[in-house]
Amino acid sequence: YALVNAYFEDIDAIPSDLPMLLLDYKNKINYENVKYPTVLGLAIKILNELKLNMKNNQILGSSYLVNSNNLFESYARKVLSEGLSLPVTKWDTPKQMGKFQINDKDYIKSYVPDIMIDYHNDTDSSLAIIDAKNKDISNYQEIGSLADLYQILFYCYSLNSTFGGLVYPYFGSLETTRINVDSFKESNIFAFNIDFSKPIGVRNIEFVNRVKTAFRLN
Repeated sequence: YALVNAYFEDIDAIPSDLPMLLLDYKNKINYENVKYPTVLGLAIKILNELKLNMKNNQILGSSYLVNSNNLFESYARKVLSEGLSLPVTKWDTPKQMGKFQINDKDYIKSYVPDIMIDYHNDTDSSLAIIDAKNKDISNYQEIGSLADLYQILFYCYSLNSTFGGLVYPYFGSLETTRINVDSFKESNIFAFNIDFSKPIGVRNIEFVNRVKTAFRLN
């Protein structure tokens, strides 16, 4: 309910809505996750009550939806910024890393890491970089995909970082894993996860402590 109220400006959601939401699904099948009917009910409430002005299939109103990838990234960065003594930041604007030209027009290629730990603007370097990946890793083969590894290795190389990491959402207990990249013998890349099966305070502390241990910040 708090998330709905925080991110959907025209929606009014309160805990007392729960009985009505559940009533809407009284004739539906039973779901294994007892919270699922509430989520469905809130989703319907959001869609019904969003005040959208449409023109040529484009939204013109002030209501908006939240990109879940950005939300997970912001959440992970916020947790680390509150749990680490070192500064945790992100650039306001992407930084150019190259360009190419076609028909006398320049095309700029730029990048911006999700989470930078102890970044120094004067030396353009960061102790550690973490990239947030809002992916299902219940199949462990999905951890550290080739594209994700290329990305974090590029970030670490560009910012002269000692450590790099990928952080995923997960539901259950899963240890931090070091990813050994054969072509980069000196790489210190770790796969972290945030355990959403635990209360928010517990999982936040656990995530921070794992980062501290892996990046030797204790």
